[in-house]
Amino acid sequence: MVTEQNDRYIVRSKTGWTRANGMDCGWWVGYVERKDNEYFFATRISKERKVVNPNFGASRKEITKNILRQLNAIV
Repeated sequence: MVTEQNDRYIVRSKTGWTRANGMDCGWWVGYVERKDNEYFFATRISKERKVVNPNFGASRKEITKNILRQLNAIV
């Protein structure tokens, strides 16, 4: 699925989240398609369910995008 697109790149990706054994597990997988290269990514994060973190869902993408920016895969 295309989740982000501009004149420099296309991001095709999917998020997911599960709860098991007292843990939250979230992930974001996909790839960045550019004219000169492709960058594949898979980020998985987890936390204990009893720990309250309202940014947990968004952090899957934030962490990944920060790394992709460092690699100059996205802007």
